[in-house]
Amino acid sequence: VVTRELEIETIKNIREKFSEGIPLFLQAQSNLKWSLKRGIKLVEQATGENLNNIRFSVQLHKILGLP
Repeated sequence: VVTRELEIETIKNIREKFSEGIPLFLQAQSNLKWSLKRGIKLVEQATGENLNNIRFSVQLHKILGLP
């Protein structure tokens, strides 16, 4: 979950523990602007660090109005 505190170093550590064939999903904590921007920034940083198969998702259930 992408929080205000999540840093690229944590993402690197997690990526190292799993095969690059396994996608690592970063999900926005909320659909608020800060959370989406933070997630996109972290994906950009991960790409710049040559971390592969990093994906970003939003809270689609909230967008669709589901519980």
